[in-house]
Amino acid sequence: MIEIRKNILIADEATITSITKLVTVRNGTDAEMACTVSGNPLDREDVLWTNQEVKDFNHRAVTQFENGTLTLKFSKATVDDMGKFYCIVNNRIGVEKNASTQLIVERE
Repeated sequence: MIEIRKNILIADEATITSITKLVTVRNGTDAEMACTVSGNPLDREDVLWTNQEVKDFNHRAVTQFENGTLTLKFSKATVDDMGKFYCIVNNRIGVEKNASTQLIVERE
């Protein structure tokens, strides 16, 4: 008897399931935002943070992707880091999705 097996991969469009809505910190303290995404397939390169107002924020912040959540962490945030940040996800199944959050850094 010959046995034939087939694996079926179900692809799901990437979506954003939650995002930090607003982060308010004092000048010189750490700030963290999180964006949770789902989809299949879904890899680290399918999700990113972007901001058109804060230039070179990637040099001052660290991103980490774990268990479907992309975090953006500023160490000692300054008023130069303030602005609207967008979480963007696109696993090439369906269309790109985005959601925004706001970082406010209060002066001392």
